Amino acid sequence: MKTLLSSIIIFSFGFAALSAQNNYETAMQQSFEALEQGQVKPAQQMFERIAIMETDKWVPLYHSVNLLIGESFETEDKEKRELLLGKAKELIAEAHDRSPNNAELLTLEGLLYTSYVTSDPQTYGMIYSSKIAALHQRAMQADSENPRAMLNALEWNMGSARFFGNDIKPICEKVEAVIPMFDSYESDVAFAPTHGLEKAERILADCNND
Repeated sequence: MKTLLSSIIIFSFGFAALSAQNNYETAMQQSFEALEQGQVKPAQQMFERIAIMETDKWVPLYHSVNLLIGESFETEDKEKRELLLGKAKELIAEAHDRSPNNAELLTLEGLLYTSYVTSDPQTYGMIYSSKIAALHQRAMQADSENPRAMLNALEWNMGSARFFGNDIKPICEKVEAVIPMFDSYESDVAFAPTHGLEKAERILADCNND
């Protein structure tokens, strides 16, 4: 009887864990479906709610922050951008706690501060430029095969080179080398980011137009 009871308890815990995982997967899939339908804000909020429920997972926080940063780049309202980025900073800090030294999170944070700089270069350029470069460097050190870490670092370097009037051709060649990495790179984390190829191709096209 004792053995049978133990087996029932183990099975119950296993079933509960499986059910929780299924709920997580369903919620994440629904969030991506909303995003595919152009419902950016609802998708961002859904990822954020999932992160509240799934306190051991960094991926929903990543996607929530990524959408906030994307929205910040698209707005010319400085106050709105500050609010979006302030929220993104809170969420990415939590993500770092859940997954320290994570290349995806480090390079995403670099983009976060890049949004500050592009919104007001005179105010934020001196404050955040070295921080952005350091975040991208740490991301590449954490995972030298990660194409998003490589691409975002190169994009930042390209922007700096253009600002100072330096030749961007060597950087463009490195961007071209990154493109095949998007096909070969794999993560064993469910719903981990896979985007970036279109951005790399767009940056390379801009190189060719210079």
